Amino acid sequence: MSNQPSYHPSFFQAAIRISKILILLFFSFYFLLIALNNLLDYETNYTYLRHVLLMDTIPKASHLHYRAWNSPFLFSLVYNSLILWEGLCGTLLLIGTFFLLKNFFKSPIAFQKAKSVGIVGLSLGLIQWLYFFILGAGEWFQMWQSSNYNGLPQAFRMSILILIFLVYYVPLEPDA
Repeated sequence: MSNQPSYHPSFFQAAIRISKILILLFFSFYFLLIALNNLLDYETNYTYLRHVLLMDTIPKASHLHYRAWNSPFLFSLVYNSLILWEGLCGTLLLIGTFFLLKNFFKSPIAFQKAKSVGIVGLSLGLIQWLYFFILGAGEWFQMWQSSNYNGLPQAFRMSILILIFLVYYVPLEPDA
């Protein structure tokens, strides 16, 4: 049992806390669903990743084909690491959601501290989209040049959504 006295957030503070909890929960579902989909439809998504790493769908005239990887071992390593990363993000976000729920009726400082795991999960999710997709696949493997295997619009959309939510999620709730 906690020694901390019960705190009763105002209606406004409660509404903000509930929205942060629900959005964090939905992000956790999103990442867990991505990991699950990649496991359940392994071959389809593996093929997508393989084409990106092979760089076989970008224009033949590109002078960057030397960057291509042609190793089934590396394809599997990258793909399975990505699935684990997505599962880790989703799990951390789910744990973060439970921490927020546990601290819903606690002081603003306690609620703020409960955001830590969610911040880590969101940051790892942002790193996934920025590093794996935008930097790695998009620029290094020139995914943006592929008309069939270009995941940059989705990566950009998810990066922006996570960034916007982090800007909303991290600050203390206002007194009201």
